[in-house]
Amino acid sequence: MSSPPQTQRPVQDITVRDRDRKFGRPTNEQHKFRLLLNHAYILEVEDVHFHWDSAVMLPDYGACDPNVDPADANHVAGLDAIHACYLHAENMPSNVILIAGHTDRSGSPDYNLGLSDYRSKNVHHVLMGEKPEWVDICDAKHKTEDVQQILIWIKGFFGWDTDPGPKNNVWNAQTQTALRKFQEQYNAAFNQNIAVDGVLGKQTWGAFFDMYMAGLKQIMQTDDAGLAAARGRIKFLDSARHTVGCGENWPITPDLVENQRSQIDRRVHVLFFDPPEVPELECHPIGATCDPAKCQLYGPNRIFRFDPLPCNPHEVGRRLRIRLEYGEIDKIFPDVAAATHTDDGVRKRLQAIGFLYEPLNSANIGTIAQHAWDHFKTVTGIADDAAAVEELKTRVRNVILADGQLPGKDELTRIRLPGVWAVTNADLAGGFFGNPATPAGTPHRKFQAETAAWNANDALGLLPIVAIVEERDGETWGPAAAGHKVHFQLIPPDDAPSGSFAGQPPLRTAPVTNSQNNSTTTTPPTPFTFNMTGHPKKYIDDERNRNPAVANDPQVDNAHRSVGGKRGGAVAGANRAQNVLMTGPRAGFHDALNLVPASASSHANAVMATTNDEGKACVILMPARTCGDRYKIRAFLDPISEAGDDQPSNGSEPFAVKEETGTMVVWRVFRLSKYMRWDYPGAGVNPNHAAEFALCGGALNNFDTGGFIADEYAKAWLDVEVESLAQSPQNISQADWLQAIRFAKGRINPTLSQRYNLNVLIAENSPVSPGTNNSSSGLIQFLTAAQYDAAPKGPPPPGGWPAATGNANFLTDLAAIMHAMSAEIMEFFTHNAISGLSIVQAPVMTSVEAQQGFALLGHPSGGNWLRSGWGGMRRGCYVTFGNGTYSNAGFPYDHNSNALHETGHTMYGPHQYTDAAQVNTGPGGSTGGGFDEHDYHDLCVMGYMSRRPGGQADFCGRCLLLLAGWDTHGMPPNPPGP
Repeated sequence: MSSPPQTQRPVQDITVRDRDRKFGRPTNEQHKFRLLLNHAYILEVEDVHFHWDSAVMLPDYGACDPNVDPADANHVAGLDAIHACYLHAENMPSNVILIAGHTDRSGSPDYNLGLSDYRSKNVHHVLMGEKPEWVDICDAKHKTEDVQQILIWIKGFFGWDTDPGPKNNVWNAQTQTALRKFQEQYNAAFNQNIAVDGVLGKQTWGAFFDMYMAGLKQIMQTDDAGLAAARGRIKFLDSARHTVGCGENWPITPDLVENQRSQIDRRVHVLFFDPPEVPELECHPIGATCDPAKCQLYGPNRIFRFDPLPCNPHEVGRRLRIRLEYGEIDKIFPDVAAATHTDDGVRKRLQAIGFLYEPLNSANIGTIAQHAWDHFKTVTGIADDAAAVEELKTRVRNVILADGQLPGKDELTRIRLPGVWAVTNADLAGGFFGNPATPAGTPHRKFQAETAAWNANDALGLLPIVAIVEERDGETWGPAAAGHKVHFQLIPPDDAPSGSFAGQPPLRTAPVTNSQNNSTTTTPPTPFTFNMTGHPKKYIDDERNRNPAVANDPQVDNAHRSVGGKRGGAVAGANRAQNVLMTGPRAGFHDALNLVPASASSHANAVMATTNDEGKACVILMPARTCGDRYKIRAFLDPISEAGDDQPSNGSEPFAVKEETGTMVVWRVFRLSKYMRWDYPGAGVNPNHAAEFALCGGALNNFDTGGFIADEYAKAWLDVEVESLAQSPQNISQADWLQAIRFAKGRINPTLSQRYNLNVLIAENSPVSPGTNNSSSGLIQFLTAAQYDAAPKGPPPPGGWPAATGNANFLTDLAAIMHAMSAEIMEFFTHNAISGLSIVQAPVMTSVEAQQGFALLGHPSGGNWLRSGWGGMRRGCYVTFGNGTYSNAGFPYDHNSNALHETGHTMYGPHQYTDAAQVNTGPGGSTGGGFDEHDYHDLCVMGYMSRRPGGQADFCGRCLLLLAGWDTHGMPPNPPGP
């Protein structure tokens, strides 16, 4: 995984029209392109206007009750849809039309293609007043129930005596009598002379067509000239081909268009396109044929996003619409007064995109902010402060909401919050890994640390979303007048499938069991074999289901408020820690942008804001900081105020003036910043090279930071960026080593059994290889007791320098010095401030291990030596040993898993139990966790029990949720066991 380019370029939006266009870009930078769907409209002649296996478009359906309110949006007659087509063509004169017919499964695929072609043409002939063609289709492809329905409509609409009795699709005496009565009344009303015989034929179909046209003129309140003028405004996509039949190829799907009226697939779509955004019709090369693989209108290859057009003529001609866009998030933060790390605006922005993790009110913030700012400039390659501030602002926009783009309603994207919260010095001083007792109800130490930082930075986690209300004047859209009430409502989000950009990567779904005894508390080890039954996906699913979602809850399975999320609380409000949609003003944002603050809404899970004189209204989204949470927002007008009328709306009706975002999923920024290595000095430098090489396990493996390690952290919804210095091991030179050792020696003050001259004991020059600083395979070079006693030490303290030789506590003292030095060496490399985690790899930690090896394990201080790593200090960890150790069947996992284990400690992960004596040592965990802070029914990389074939291990589900920002102390404690 590579580092980002020095400057993040804006996303280039492209459409299918750009397929022959060339985009010149430098090859040494990363560039992002986003393919957009073209925009078109769809008017639905719904399923109820066609009977099964018939091509006749009905003038109306059902009982045709003349008392039905004609403005009822839930009842749209077939002729209403035709009227709506005329009105839309008048309101959108640049649009061109294509009519597409569809069927349900009425026969073979070829049969259905023909039937759908008939249906599209039938609608076309009504629309364009083409009587002979319409009659031919109806005569060829109709059902008895079509005739019965038309007679029912004539009775209800015109009041004629044409009651055919029950519509049962059976040609009976009552239907025949009703048809004869129709023929008589038609002749009298239209001065015609068709046969009055109760027989259905082309003459009668022609009479029905005349009734359609009479009803259409009455609905439109026009005459023949007005009807002809309406037809004249219709413009077709293809002058030679006005219709297509799609057969049963494209059943109704939710992603085609929302609020489809049809419940089954027999329907006709009148599609409106705005040139030049028009489709190619290669899918319909000739006649009634259809090649779905080439379709640009439906299915997986479609290039259009269809918005519904209202079919009820009383709703047609709407002059208002809503667009949504990402607001000016930079205004959420204070203005930058000084382009330095001392500026509050700089600090808050650095923290928001994951470059600064110290609370802004900390006593150490000055020093740590400076190092974080320096690191940001290193990562971006920008040395100038003013230019770096501009880049910082750009990244605020493009990082927090991925690519700086609000997702369209069918899209998924990530909300990214800071995520590399590491164990602090205060945590370590408080006994983080010592498992002290924790009162019930106390949040996890990691969650407490995050909360402290969030409380000190009121700009974290705020995303402005702006609705722009526009009004149409002819074909021109412009800002609507001020005062429109826009409701921003949280609605159920779309799924984020595993493997999608915003979806959690696939988790292990099978249990694994320890295959060896790894007891560390008894000698010889006591048997401890537990047949595990859990896996990460089960644990996370069970935790979500522990607080099941309420029906229609827009927060679905988001983290519950009992575990640090916001589900189960009020959506609207001013409390950033509890609410999702902000009410009330934010200084520096609403006033600076002339936006009206949101207030309470009459609708559930919503807030309301009125538009300003630019037609803009805004909501500030405040997602929980718990990863995996999903959010989707609908903005709609209520009331819909136009033409002097105020029409109520709840945002779900077909006539609603609304727009929706896509689904936004909370992720966290996670950076790996450095991967440093103290390698074997080599035979030319170290005369003991061969012995130390064998003792330490041989050559050091390269950690797969951009592959395995990054992939495992991504399972906790961590958006991993592996910086350039972390992609491969960076060897620590002798000069760098010397600086680090001198830095560390000047800062330590360990408690020891006697006085030592630490500058001498912690050697800066090899005692066996003149001219070399450190010839040892150990990162820290100690003199032996004899070497120390023989070395000049400078002026002695009162009583002289005690001898090291013969001191029974000498190794214990060296262990204390090693721990103190390791923390300060890490401080030298990380300054406890760089944005990501750091890994330092070495054969072993000190020259003592390199020289004495496993003999140390018999010493009382043996537990301090020969560890495979140390984690949880100054935003970094150490990993030791060569490939011979990790390839040994007795070691629980490979080198990559061990690096994951140690970085896990740095991210507040405690050990998992490895024998029965460690079980139930701290129900509910400790201030930072304990052996019980894992899934009891699964093995975790934070333990030391063997697991999957291949030598790799992963986090248990409880650890993944901890990394994802959940307060795991809000979950039920592990049961007794295992």
